[in-house]
Amino acid sequence: MIVFDISALNGFKKHLQRGIGRFVSNFVRYAEKFNLKIRYFNFSDAGAFNHILSLLPKGQDLVRNHLVYFWNSLKLGSDDVALIPTQTDSPLFFRGDFLLIVWDLIPFKFPELYGALENKYRYQIARLIESSGIQRAKGILTCSPSTKKNLEVFFNIDSAKIKLFRLGLDDIFFQAESILESPFCSRFPDLSDYFLYYGGSDGRKNIDLIYSLAKHYPDDKFVLVTAPTNREKNLPNVLHLKPCSDEELVLFILRSKACLFPSLDEGFGYPVYEVSALGKPIIASKLEPYVSDLPEQWYAHPNVEDFSQRIDEIKSLKSDHLMDRLNRVKMKAKQFTWPNALEQFRSVIRELGYDL
Repeated sequence: MIVFDISALNGFKKHLQRGIGRFVSNFVRYAEKFNLKIRYFNFSDAGAFNHILSLLPKGQDLVRNHLVYFWNSLKLGSDDVALIPTQTDSPLFFRGDFLLIVWDLIPFKFPELYGALENKYRYQIARLIESSGIQRAKGILTCSPSTKKNLEVFFNIDSAKIKLFRLGLDDIFFQAESILESPFCSRFPDLSDYFLYYGGSDGRKNIDLIYSLAKHYPDDKFVLVTAPTNREKNLPNVLHLKPCSDEELVLFILRSKACLFPSLDEGFGYPVYEVSALGKPIIASKLEPYVSDLPEQWYAHPNVEDFSQRIDEIKSLKSDHLMDRLNRVKMKAKQFTWPNALEQFRSVIRELGYDL
């Protein structure tokens, strides 16, 4: 039986809800509706080891992660296979088989963004652990064709061992009409017609490019919905907002002129699909799978010149041409539902030799 690791929702391995935690919580919610044969297990429970781990001067979470995986793997049956939903939790010690979801290999591709220069040994240890898990997994699932290629090149993984699947979007991104009638519309009543970014704030998101665009277009407004960082820049036409509820986020998207996503690299990249499902224009870095999945959106190399060209293009389009293009985008985005995602997920699990 597939034993799904739900540690991302609990304890020391809890992820932010718009990251791995969002995927895990949605997977559990929808999989139960489809009666998939899955057992859920919290691999973050250290039990009696918690006191011993608290005595360690450093590396408590690192040691705890690998200890609890080993300890809890002893509780699995001989026919069980664990499904670990992120490669950053790859276990060094595990009794039995496990499948691994690899979202991206960005730390391998951009080491300077992940501490390779500031803390070389910590970076090397983290990548060594990830590499070990990737090599030992009985099967690898990824939602990105580019990640699949990188796995084959970086680790010489047999392509038959790597299976592609697509994610699903929350239902709320298909329900724009109900949001426009909600009480959330009263927040920031005068805020509209701006360029929007939302998502993470780490280096590969390339948010500095948005500040450069704000300087380039001083008469336009830019809104950033992301966790506060020490790299924020105070510009008169830039508004910083903290992460908000899904209802408010949908409203911010609907009120925007276009959304900007200048990432250096991505795995799936939820926001591009979410905004497309709401029928709003996007200017995003020219990455897979965006270009193949949603070719009608606007793509550019992540620099000021290329993004500026796309902004000017959107501004110059007649409204009827813009709406026609966005309607095609919206129709394509509608295929990214959780029912479709789970049907494909079931199929790739069976291709790996397991049943759901």
